[in-house]
Amino acid sequence: MKRLFLLLLLPAWPARAAETAAQAAAAGGDPLSAGYLLKLILGLLLVLAMIFLFAWAARKMRLTPAGQQGMIRVLSAISVGQRDRIALIQVGEEQILVGLSPGRMQTLHTLRQPLSVETTETEEQGRFADRLQQFMKQGRD
Repeated sequence: MKRLFLLLLLPAWPARAAETAAQAAAAGGDPLSAGYLLKLILGLLLVLAMIFLFAWAARKMRLTPAGQQGMIRVLSAISVGQRDRIALIQVGEEQILVGLSPGRMQTLHTLRQPLSVETTETEEQGRFADRLQQFMKQGRD
């Protein structure tokens, strides 16, 4: 029954599309007109504002990871295969070298003397975020 109904409506779709296109051409006029471009820019700004609003709300509700500020931190990691990694993890004052593979985590070595890690990847990302924020503030002033 549904197929029959759709088959009956099928010939009407091109006519309806042509009618809609004709109405749009009559109402909108030239796509390069000032009114059309203004609508386009305002629509784009509205979409961008909504994206920034949702990002701000996600950060306020802590839906995004806030970085590694807890007791456990990944200091460094390297890929040693297609799906395997080795990571240096710090828990409190102790550093542990672990092997990571899908579905398995194995302690490879516990370091007696912690390695001094100058900058971690998350700290570098934090620095980039700080620089970007400073740059954006300078643009406003």
